[in-house]
Amino acid sequence: MKSVSICNAPADRARALELARFIEANFGFEVSLEDAAITPERDLLAATERALSANFAIVLFSPASVPAPLKRSDWEPVFVKARLEYRTPVAFVLLAACAFPELLKRQPHFFDFTLGWLAGARSLKRWMMSFERQIPLFTEHVRAPCAESAALGSLWPKIVDQPGSAECISPELARTLAHEAREDFEAVHRVQCAGRPLALVLGELGSALALKLPGPVDENRHGLATHCAAHRYLLIFHGAPESMREALKFGGRSSVVFTPPEEASAPPPVSEISIANIAEAIDYAVALLQHDAEAGGRLGSRIAFLLSEYNRYAELDFLLETMQRAGYSRSEWMARERTWIRERWGGAVEMPDPTAIDAIQLPLFGDAEWLGA
Repeated sequence: MKSVSICNAPADRARALELARFIEANFGFEVSLEDAAITPERDLLAATERALSANFAIVLFSPASVPAPLKRSDWEPVFVKARLEYRTPVAFVLLAACAFPELLKRQPHFFDFTLGWLAGARSLKRWMMSFERQIPLFTEHVRAPCAESAALGSLWPKIVDQPGSAECISPELARTLAHEAREDFEAVHRVQCAGRPLALVLGELGSALALKLPGPVDENRHGLATHCAAHRYLLIFHGAPESMREALKFGGRSSVVFTPPEEASAPPPVSEISIANIAEAIDYAVALLQHDAEAGGRLGSRIAFLLSEYNRYAELDFLLETMQRAGYSRSEWMARERTWIRERWGGAVEMPDPTAIDAIQLPLFGDAEWLGA
């Protein structure tokens, strides 16, 4: 676990604690107020030197921590040279007007909390997040005021300032959130859910996160939940039905947004199939199977080969079951493939009866005209 050390005077302990809680909620770091605390025996410069042993150091400026002007010959070796020597990211935070070194105000890692505590904390978080994303951004936009836009309203404090979830957010608002808050998260992922089973939704998210999910749906969901809970992601699920949402609330540090449920529209034809558009290809194959079992089955067979190559067996099993139900002629091959999948899963998953009409719920895409029938 990474560590953060906050240099703070006793009089600033309440604000330091508030900042520590904000950092812990967003990063899960171990934040210490004691390691670099200012004491009668340890001034600000000595406390800062102690803080440099952490992964991040935060120095709080206030009348309590800087009671008198500091000589440049004293502060420069600590605030500049030692920071570069240790290669520790150091943030300077102004809590109240005091005699801090004015030259530091020009630095991209200086944050003026006197202009607003929350805006300052959000800017500091973005600066720290840039290191977590491994793209240190020593530019002005990282320090820019991070107040939520009028359009986002109360959604920002609920989703961006801390982990949380929100339902029935309009697609337009979700897109605005994804754009304006992109610097506040390790990554933003948007997944289409309308008309898709949970196996396919989880598979698409796993692919976006570069995770291998070769197990059944429950196992894949657990793996995703474990991973997402440990990362500060913004996950936007478009059109997820209410029955699916609990499975997509992973908890931990990730924030989750759902747009309203929506009916699946007729998917466009897919000419080229690759792992990058595999979900769209499955959508099209499922729709095609409803109108032409053989044409849909041939397309599904090509997709099945690719899914198998990438070990995405839960999605493969869903596709094969759909092909069986549609009456595709290669019944022996499909049964053999599904049996092999279950053997790989240890035989613990019961195979649904492909003739049962309620085995799975498929979206209906209307008549066959859009297929060129």
